[in-house]
Amino acid sequence: MSRRLEITRPPEGETFFWFSRIWEKRIFLAKLIAAALVGSLIVVLILPSKYTAKVVLLPSGKQDKVGFLSGLAGSLGLDLSGATSGLESSSLLYPDILKSRIIGEAVLSKRYGYTDGKKRIDKTLLEYLKAGDLEKGLKKLAKLRQVSMDVKTGIISLEATTTNRELSALVANQFTAELERYNHSKRKTKALNNQLNIERRLDSVKVELAKAEDALEAFLENNRNFAISDDPELNRKVAALKREAVIKSETYATLIQQFELAKIETEKEIPIVQVLDTAVPPIKKSGPKPVLIVLLTTVFALASGLLLVYAKETSKNFFGQHTLTGLTRALRKTPSVENRMEQGVRAGE
Repeated sequence: MSRRLEITRPPEGETFFWFSRIWEKRIFLAKLIAAALVGSLIVVLILPSKYTAKVVLLPSGKQDKVGFLSGLAGSLGLDLSGATSGLESSSLLYPDILKSRIIGEAVLSKRYGYTDGKKRIDKTLLEYLKAGDLEKGLKKLAKLRQVSMDVKTGIISLEATTTNRELSALVANQFTAELERYNHSKRKTKALNNQLNIERRLDSVKVELAKAEDALEAFLENNRNFAISDDPELNRKVAALKREAVIKSETYATLIQQFELAKIETEKEIPIVQVLDTAVPPIKKSGPKPVLIVLLTTVFALASGLLLVYAKETSKNFFGQHTLTGLTRALRKTPSVENRMEQGVRAGE
């Protein structure tokens, strides 16, 4: 009578099989989740609290709509050459300016006075970030600063996050102050260029007028009897000098008027930083978020535990199946007792 070794699959089905294996490992999974829970709570207690202060800026300048459309078209790959001038005086450039190096260095170098508990602190943001140089400070500043712009309304939001309520508000408002300072001292517009050109011409005409007046005065001083003189050359010379002085004087007066008008146009064209909401020390902390951290850690621990169970059971089944298969093949190749007896009888015959 021959015997055959058979490998049978779990009769209860694949799903029930894995549920039973998970249930067997429930203590291991519970310990893993408990360890992750305790670890996440410790991390939450160790991490410093963070506070985020927010500044909201309104779009400014009558050219903003043109500049906004030009920027939007540029993002779509279109070219609106006629609208390019609007960008020069548009607050559409505010996000890029706020993220620029020149603004960042000014914010880092500014000294801030704030209270930490009962202690009064006065230090630069570079010292607060414990950055050895400006390059490292700018990288850390980029992480605590967030600038966004609403595409529909053009409203710009800037958020600053530190471990101190007061400092967060001070840093956010300093960005606004540096933006306004940059607008007035650095941004070049057509009206400003026109103003500078008129100013240069005004200075040169002023010098020319002074020379013309001095020349006329010197000539009259040397020729006091020209009024009763019959010399036509002398009268022509006096008339030419007077005419030159009058022309220079009228030119100077015209340039003065143009210069004043150009200054008005420059003030109108340079966008004013209109602050909708100034930053105030936040009451609630923005991070870390304990519920989210604990939840994510627990889910990760559970997923890791299930993956370990799956890998262990899969490897066990794989190696066990190959071992049993090899044993079965060996038994099939080895003759049974009955077969050996039968072979012996045949050999005797």
